[in-house]
Amino acid sequence: MLDDNYIVIWGSEEAKFLADKIKILAPKVNICEKLSIKNLISLISHIDLVIGPDTGPTNMAFALDIDRH
Repeated sequence: MLDDNYIVIWGSEEAKFLADKIKILAPKVNICEKLSIKNLISLISHIDLVIGPDTGPTNMAFALDIDRH
């Protein structure tokens, strides 16, 4: 119901499966292809907010001073 650009990233096949389920429930959500570390850092450096568990992407957001929850 929010009108923003949402991107889901994933690393494992289990996470990809969950991302695909999210896409079914929220068709406006964008699912990224599997990203290299370099491309993941580049993507995170261009976004405003990262929501996720205490994992690599969230820690990258912290290092890049991106708001995270």
